[in-house]
Amino acid sequence: MCSCEWCRKRSGSLFGISVYFDRERVVFSGGDKKIFRLTSDSGRQIETGFCENCGTTVCWTLEFLPGKIGLAGGTFDEPLGWIRPQRYVFDRLKPDWLHIDEDIACFHAMQPPSD
Repeated sequence: MCSCEWCRKRSGSLFGISVYFDRERVVFSGGDKKIFRLTSDSGRQIETGFCENCGTTVCWTLEFLPGKIGLAGGTFDEPLGWIRPQRYVFDRLKPDWLHIDEDIACFHAMQPPSD
């Protein structure tokens, strides 16, 4: 989970849920996706892919995670039922009322996964 400005804007919510896979293991079907490139607050490149039919953001690649692709957790047929968050980044921007379980690692800024 992430509450950075980009994830909030991308998801239209208080945080985005990202599921990361090795890039070579992901295959898209059902049409082309459009690409939007931007530079993050840290100066790193982000490439976002979205459905050209409905406009839904479906994937992204981050410069600091080479070889990985992020997929929007809410776009899966069974969203969130199989996803247990492991990390919450930019937790300094979370609302006071949002409870994060103690077993979820929290970071004030972006931290690459250790695995």
